[in-house]
Amino acid sequence: MALEKGLLNGFLKKGDKVIVGVSGGADSMCLLSLVNDFSKDVDIDVLAVHINHNLRDAEAKRDEMFVCNFCKQLGINVKNIHINVVSYAEKESKTIEQAARELRYDAFNKLLKEQKANKILVAHHKSDQAETVLMHIARGSSIKGASGMKDFSGEIVRPLLNFSKDDILKYCDENNIEYIEDSSNSDVKYSRNYIRHDIMPKLKKLYPSIESNLCDFARLCLRDDDFIDSQLPLELLQEEKNKVVLDEKIYSLHSALSTRLVKKAFEKLNAFADMEEKHILQVLELFTYKNGAEISLPNKIYAYKEYDKVVLIKGKSQTKNKEQKFILGETKIKGYGSIYALDITGKQDPEFGDGNHYLDMHKIPFSAIWRTKKDGDIFAKLGSGSKKLADYFTDKKIPKRLRDTIPVLAVGNKILVVAGYDIAEGVKITSKTEQIIKVIYQTNL
Repeated sequence: MALEKGLLNGFLKKGDKVIVGVSGGADSMCLLSLVNDFSKDVDIDVLAVHINHNLRDAEAKRDEMFVCNFCKQLGINVKNIHINVVSYAEKESKTIEQAARELRYDAFNKLLKEQKANKILVAHHKSDQAETVLMHIARGSSIKGASGMKDFSGEIVRPLLNFSKDDILKYCDENNIEYIEDSSNSDVKYSRNYIRHDIMPKLKKLYPSIESNLCDFARLCLRDDDFIDSQLPLELLQEEKNKVVLDEKIYSLHSALSTRLVKKAFEKLNAFADMEEKHILQVLELFTYKNGAEISLPNKIYAYKEYDKVVLIKGKSQTKNKEQKFILGETKIKGYGSIYALDITGKQDPEFGDGNHYLDMHKIPFSAIWRTKKDGDIFAKLGSGSKKLADYFTDKKIPKRLRDTIPVLAVGNKILVVAGYDIAEGVKITSKTEQIIKVIYQTNL
């Protein structure tokens, strides 16, 4: 396939609104030129975006002006965005490379929404792909990391991924496309530059086709990775509010599937960054622990063994709720949600089984309060005898992590209501009930 505007047919279509990342280097100038020529034949909206990382002072300003002037000459809309990489890197304890990449893509994605665009085009090419694969392998990556970059990754599109740097330079030369060199690209203190300028040239002496070989290897890894992903029984992951529940069947699967399902769970919680193989194995090992066991993971993730499940939750509440007097209307309870007590006397017949509770108002003492469990609490569930509240929680298989957050309506150590679960025999409505209270629960748990 030739490096010409026609190659974009597989990447762009009529009506697309695209953002093109343009640094001013040969790669991005080649891409912008191809997109501009393509837009003359196919109706697409193009916005060039230049990111100033504030790392090179005068040279960075030169790059910005160069891109602006080029776009002005061709009538291409352009937007300059400034980001403070050093400050972000220090704040988040990241390398300059990591910080620059995160801020750059954050800017792209924000602009994508602002401009109502549908694609972000970046100029990664074959050499970039080979370097990426090598770096991922060196860092101990899985097959997914060894798959390298994709032509399409969400809204990110990489039309030049199958072309070499020589192809790009040749295109720029033949089409009189000017470009500028970023001096930081030769600074080997950055890991990618070290790979590019030191490691790769040495490897090429031994294996002249190493770039192509690494790209072919990435393609095969991607093929196999996609197949394995297609075999995942995703029904074993249940996504709920702020948590993901893992079915016990996951533990008996082949490790190629079980570990991927744990990764998927982390991804659903937007917490996959910094997770390592050891963390994934810790989650799987939790299936063998006793009920109530928990572990702490990076990114404020907590994993709990809850009977035959493992539950992953982002964040952990450490505070108990204050006691609140029982009232008609709304009672907001931090970490739980809201409880509504409504007087429905004479309005309708109670709809038992609808998930709400119906109480006899005259059987609720004035001193009744909403609180969380305490030692010595006794609960006489409707239709049953009295037992310790702790035993009731165990019988209901209520996860230990929730027992300190579930509100109970209590008078001393006597429990009248366990929010969202059951009421006591002593507050049920009867034929003699004069005032009926309907209790509705809106919970975040």
